[in-house]
Amino acid sequence: MEVKADKDDYTSIPCIIPTAGRSSRMGSWKPLLPWGEGTLCQAVLEAVESGGCRPILVAGYRAEELIGKFENRPGLTMVINENWEKGMLGSILKGAESIKKPGFLVVPADMPFIPASLFRNLVTEAEQRQNRGESEAAIFAAHKGKLGHPVWIPAFFLAEMKKLPPDAKLREYLLTQPWVALEAGTEGIWIDIDNPRDYAKAEKLGRFHPP
Repeated sequence: MEVKADKDDYTSIPCIIPTAGRSSRMGSWKPLLPWGEGTLCQAVLEAVESGGCRPILVAGYRAEELIGKFENRPGLTMVINENWEKGMLGSILKGAESIKKPGFLVVPADMPFIPASLFRNLVTEAEQRQNRGESEAAIFAAHKGKLGHPVWIPAFFLAEMKKLPPDAKLREYLLTQPWVALEAGTEGIWIDIDNPRDYAKAEKLGRFHPP
């Protein structure tokens, strides 16, 4: 009798949201900047949750304030990266410490225009690739040939990611590994908020094109 391997569980996939940085280019701390009826970080959390994923919020700078804001949110896991000043990669690895197969998503906390459906679509694509017997690969959201966020990362990448220097850029590493792109159909995968000008432009855009 042929014994088939257990299929990986693609329900409630974790999505790591790094929020540990100081927001030095903004001049104000980004996670709790007003956005709509809530905050910038809250908008991203809501998209992740509506997309059927389990958010893991990684705090660092002003961690106690962030925890106080979100600790009672159902289904949310909060993790503190004590070494947040060494770079975002460390925050992602901290959030991934308890993650097992099949993989996880990563999305920055300053990208409020990413639609909830995109999180579902990336997870579905990862599952379908497995069902088709295709090799595991990072899956980038993309639009018109340009990569953006979120990104799906197979769990088996973690072993090599842990060997990278703390200031390494995750995207540069992922592009050296097997990867594919999934058309997102929106420019929201590129729109992040790094400075006051970005914030003002995003607020204006949000009034006319709410996510």
